[in-house]
Amino acid sequence: MDEDFSDQSLYRVLEERPGVVISRGRRSVEAALASDHVAKLLGIASGAPVMVLRCVSHDNRDRPVETFVAYHRSDRSRFEVDLGRASAGHVTSRVLVTRNHA
Repeated sequence: MDEDFSDQSLYRVLEERPGVVISRGRRSVEAALASDHVAKLLGIASGAPVMVLRCVSHDNRDRPVETFVAYHRSDRSRFEVDLGRASAGHVTSRVLVTRNHA
């Protein structure tokens, strides 16, 4: 895939392809300690607390179409989760990641 995602959504680009419809995904957030490699990338001490965000999204044929692991400095991040009910028995959610640059 040779796309510039600075001004467009990965999901929109994927769904423009025939047969790809993002139908579900799972994201998790967990506390961890930064490895030497992660600490260097984030500009923090090795062993400092970080938040780890993991994601897998699937299409309507249950094929994984997106996966990632992201490490966030715990002193500069806030996670917000909005929950809503789309229909009886179905809950929707939206996760917002905010990075404070203090």
